[in-house]
Amino acid sequence: MPKYVIKEGVLDKLIQVVFKLAATGDERKAINTVLGKDKDFRKDMKDLATMKKNIEKKFKAKMAKSPELKKAYDKYKL
Repeated sequence: MPKYVIKEGVLDKLIQVVFKLAATGDERKAINTVLGKDKDFRKDMKDLATMKKNIEKKFKAKMAKSPELKKAYDKYKL
């Protein structure tokens, strides 16, 4: 038997918060927490930030070529 039990809801909430921080560009907040002391987590967060930047770069390039895409982006921009 494990000495601890991780409830699924708690784990889901943690994952949601991590991805929300990465999506808003605040990955350093997640890295500066207790989780940031884990080398693997820190590396994964940095990789996630790099992927986000690459996706934004490609999306902006496609928006420059397609006015319909830019119009849809402006409509749903948060």
